Amino acid sequence: HVTPSRTWYLYYDTENFQRELEEVVWEIMPLYQELHAYLRHWARHQYGKHLTDATDGAIPAPVMEQIITQDWYANPIFRIPFPKHPLPTVKQRLEEVMDTPVQMIKKSSEFYESMHLNKLNKTFMDKFVRRINEDDPNKVCSVEVSYFPPDVALRFCNKVDYRAFLQMHGHVAELQYNMYKSNLPVGLDKEPCPGFGSALGEAFIIAAGTPRHLSRLAIVVNDSLPPEQSLNRLFRMGVHTIMAIPQYFINDKYFVDVMDGRISPREYNCAYWKLQHKYAGVVPPSRRNEMSFDPDFRFYKGLSPDKSNTIKFISEVLGLQFYRSFCMLSAEYKPGNPEHPLYNCDFYNSTAVGDVVKKMMKMGATKHWRDVMAIATKERRLSAQGVMEYFAPLYIWLKEQNKKLGLIPGWDDDIQCGNYF
Repeated sequence: HVTPSRTWYLYYDTENFQRELEEVVWEIMPLYQELHAYLRHWARHQYGKHLTDATDGAIPAPVMEQIITQDWYANPIFRIPFPKHPLPTVKQRLEEVMDTPVQMIKKSSEFYESMHLNKLNKTFMDKFVRRINEDDPNKVCSVEVSYFPPDVALRFCNKVDYRAFLQMHGHVAELQYNMYKSNLPVGLDKEPCPGFGSALGEAFIIAAGTPRHLSRLAIVVNDSLPPEQSLNRLFRMGVHTIMAIPQYFINDKYFVDVMDGRISPREYNCAYWKLQHKYAGVVPPSRRNEMSFDPDFRFYKGLSPDKSNTIKFISEVLGLQFYRSFCMLSAEYKPGNPEHPLYNCDFYNSTAVGDVVKKMMKMGATKHWRDVMAIATKERRLSAQGVMEYFAPLYIWLKEQNKKLGLIPGWDDDIQCGNYF
């Protein structure tokens, strides 16, 4: 019997793929709960202690959404670990080093060329790289990578900033991937599972944002940050990444359970909030009932198979798995050695990493995605090990800080709909 959920997860070729995703969520839960408790403390400080008293340790959804959207704001509602040690400003220097989008593309491409991957030469740049016409003032410009075998092309926006620079590494990774698999037969010239290519790109994005790499480009002065600034950076990244991973899981689990009939129409809203409470410690801001339908915007964005929440989940988790493996392979990460922490690993110039990346990209979909990922990770399952090791200094600090503040991580057991509906 082919259930809707098996169709949704078809290209992962796993009997119960949702269970594997759930296991990853529980792996990161100790870190998530510590960060959740710290953010809840500062949300109470901002809005009053009554904010979460009635919700047994959970955070109201609008406040959680505000926290996540303010991950890199200058003045968020939460307090970063060391407010007197702000991160260095890179905007002015970045614009001096890369004064045009084309220069930004070339700098991103240099990362891959340093590992002996494809070079985006002048002929390629002239023929296949074009700026998007931005005459329409209502259009939100986004970079586009097109694949029409054996050629690939890139259309870019006339924008130079730090975020666009990092994201460009992911787009160039997609270009490289398309170049290497273009010689495969039709049907096999694609990624082995949805999100696999995004995960590879995420590993390069993380490396490109390290102080070690930014100093190589003369965007920052030092190749490492002081401990206080490093922790502030990890904290901001943690809010952006750790708090989002359970949301990706919740939204696709909810969708799949509705399709499979495990959630009936008379409990659509109740079931959604039960999942939010169980996996994220989030509750509605006021009493709700089945006349409402509250799934957030991520749920609706994820209804497209090409942009599903599962793809985003895999991009974050498998991306950090790849990043950890590449850092180990290049000897830029040495567990237990404070001179080579994972959060400041830059595998630029590592031909060993380049050989592995090239091998995976050339395989396309000729092998099961677990076989392809094992080439780099030496394991065949999704794991939160990369996430937990990357954020290990933050986890240690949060546990110590929450203990000093007298905060108890977590929230009460599973809610009954009568409590909030």
